[in-house]
Amino acid sequence: LIVHCLGKSWQQQRSILAHETACFVRVRCAMPSVRCSLQLLAALLLHSLLILWLFTPHRLPEIAESSAEESRAKKGNFSKLGSSNATSSNPIEYSPSELPAYTSKASASPVSTERLVQAANMVCSDTRVVHALRMDARWEAYQIGDVLRTKDGVDPCGEIYRDSMACKFSKRWKTAGKIPNEKITWDKVKLLRQIVSERKLTSHVPGPSPGSVVIHLRLGDVIENSSSTVLEFLNEQQYYFKHAGHAKWNGYVKPLHHFVALVQQVPLNSTIVLLGSTGHGLCLHKCGRKSCKYVYAIKTWLESKGYSVILEMGNDPDSDILYVSQANAFAPSGGGYSQLLAKIVYASGGNVITTNFTDHLLWAQGKTS
Repeated sequence: LIVHCLGKSWQQQRSILAHETACFVRVRCAMPSVRCSLQLLAALLLHSLLILWLFTPHRLPEIAESSAEESRAKKGNFSKLGSSNATSSNPIEYSPSELPAYTSKASASPVSTERLVQAANMVCSDTRVVHALRMDARWEAYQIGDVLRTKDGVDPCGEIYRDSMACKFSKRWKTAGKIPNEKITWDKVKLLRQIVSERKLTSHVPGPSPGSVVIHLRLGDVIENSSSTVLEFLNEQQYYFKHAGHAKWNGYVKPLHHFVALVQQVPLNSTIVLLGSTGHGLCLHKCGRKSCKYVYAIKTWLESKGYSVILEMGNDPDSDILYVSQANAFAPSGGGYSQLLAKIVYASGGNVITTNFTDHLLWAQGKTS
């Protein structure tokens, strides 16, 4: 039985086990004796142990993946912008190592993302985990993206930011006599790259490993202040500012479909680094839990697909810029800061990976405006 079961799917193993058990019982019951009865009991015990082995927790991802394949065959191909309103009345709780692989809303009901959220709930119930994702509170008002857009009312050289890259950029931009504009143009990126190169000489911030892919997650206020739940963020693109409607730039937090499309462009042996922070002016002790759940839901799903995932969370924005500037591959999220990171990677010769949720960043394909 063990030999027959090796290399088979769990459905095939179950079928083999049921068939062999039925045959054995029929033969042994036709030859009643004490010896045969003992053999029958021993065989049934062996079958029971095999059944327990077939359904132990370490095999649940295999079972779920097989079920997902059946679902894909029945329901068709993945529709990028498809949606489903189905819900599960009795969601099953899984630990992170037992989560089934999410496929798409076209081939899996939202219960898949419910399980991701349930696992994330357990992790983020620990306040120490939530706080570990937050950067130093002194950096929460730092707005380097707005500084590069030269917006009024943004002071890049406040008392605690005097040595920041935003302050240095602002001073040099004004000294050069540049005309203020609200676009992150390539001359701005070029100037910022010079500042980054100078900072690397003294900061010694290590970059990601050569074979890794850095994925930025927009966290903080756009999750915490939104009425959308973490489950809704995962299932469908949510839009932050009501007046902007469904404009692509208004979709800061990316749904799971974005990551489904991303991994199709990332080799399976790659290490994925999730980069972000739950800052942006949030309260220190009770906020950030929704962001935490989103981070760990994405992390768990990526791990279920076979990727090694590293969290690079809670660093200040300048350190993240130094880190990303050394990346070979980067996937942006929503927001001006994420776009700035992507432009720095692209200008440095790195690869910027986009999906249909971020393909409005046309400069990543050679445009320079």
